[in-house]
Amino acid sequence: MLERLLEGNRSFRTWEFDQNRSHYDTIAKGQNPEVLFICCADSRIEPGRITRTRAGGLFVVRNVGNIIPPGDTGIAAVLEFAIPQLKIPTIVLCGHSGCASIRALDWEPNDEPVFSWLRHAHPAKERVDARIPLPRTEDERKERYRLIELENVRLQIEHLYTYPLLKKAVDEKRVAVHGLYYDLATGALTRVT
Repeated sequence: MLERLLEGNRSFRTWEFDQNRSHYDTIAKGQNPEVLFICCADSRIEPGRITRTRAGGLFVVRNVGNIIPPGDTGIAAVLEFAIPQLKIPTIVLCGHSGCASIRALDWEPNDEPVFSWLRHAHPAKERVDARIPLPRTEDERKERYRLIELENVRLQIEHLYTYPLLKKAVDEKRVAVHGLYYDLATGALTRVT
């Protein structure tokens, strides 16, 4: 596997890096991303590719379930670096279809770290389940999961606003926060409001 990765890098250097040398020379001197893109760690999601954004354009944070735990030092550090240091004006929180983290919200909780992490998404499930009847068909189950995935984007944006640095930057109109949803079946990104 490692050899395949190294071979892929050789191909990248020939077909991308060398062909766009001036761009890579510029970003080698420092980064100036325009967007903080927070998304799931799912291997099927490649933020730069799905947005056709070149290297250097996105400051990317990925984790299981695109979750923003309130009071998390890792997220606080990202915001501290993104807002006052890099002066990023746009923050995107992106969920996606077929999210295994959302499906895991229906599993029996235990002491594993994944369940401790997913508790920060559980209110999204509760909100959706309070609004819709119990699904009876496979199509209804899929729709329920889609609704929870969308609600999780909204919930995690709410969690972002618990960080004083971000809230202040938004209030001062230095930063805008947006929710997006990526559909794996169609490749489409849509706004979540």
